[in-house]
Amino acid sequence: MTTTSEWSELIALAQQNAAQIADAAPARGPHHEARQWLRDCDFLPKYHERYDPAVRLDDAPSEAALAAWVEDLPRMLTDGGWLFLGGHVGTRKSYALCRIAHKAMGLQVSRGEGWQPRQLVPGAEVVWYFAPSIQSSLLTWDGDCDDAPGSMYRLLHARLLLLDDVDRFLELRDNDFALGKLLSKLDTLMEYRDQPRLVTVVTANRWAQDMREVPEFCRWIDRAGERGALIDIHGGSVRRIAGRGTQRGAELAEQRSA
Repeated sequence: MTTTSEWSELIALAQQNAAQIADAAPARGPHHEARQWLRDCDFLPKYHERYDPAVRLDDAPSEAALAAWVEDLPRMLTDGGWLFLGGHVGTRKSYALCRIAHKAMGLQVSRGEGWQPRQLVPGAEVVWYFAPSIQSSLLTWDGDCDDAPGSMYRLLHARLLLLDDVDRFLELRDNDFALGKLLSKLDTLMEYRDQPRLVTVVTANRWAQDMREVPEFCRWIDRAGERGALIDIHGGSVRRIAGRGTQRGAELAEQRSA
């Protein structure tokens, strides 16, 4: 179990280690610090190693909505906030999470009245999770929010939680008992995080309306819409297909040759 004092000690240790690494590291490319930050936030190498802050969503309305939300992040780290990003695979939802995490880099925050502002700590207070990776933590969690195991404590108390591909939980449809228990625990987690100074961002390979039709998702999707934003990212996949560039590029090439 992780106590509040132990959590504070872990944050202090992470800050010290980050400072030592920064002092010792030689100068790298223009995005090295951002990529290092994302790595420390637990993003997978396929995201942090290729991160370029200049890359934007292809869908203009979605990009405008996301950019406005990202700019408001400093306020939300005091008041609390929500964001849901939906759409087909390959539309840069995970990349959008990188942008959001990058925005948090260097921000000064306070734990509340009487506390001195300080920078957020990656991997403790700003953290990325691939949703299926938290399945066992949720299923074994006893519901205690103040004395939870390390990974569950981070999910509960991270100032900025980035949860990717949450719709993957629905792959448990063949086991209704496990799915019901898992989604019930997820709902409890989301309910706890609906408070000041906590920001929660969730992605899914479905539209927001589709997620609303799942009873266990409906409540926190509505909450995200009321207290934050629901952004459906339209457009085709930008992932590369071997020998053909992006899927969208391949489709355009087929159209031209038709």
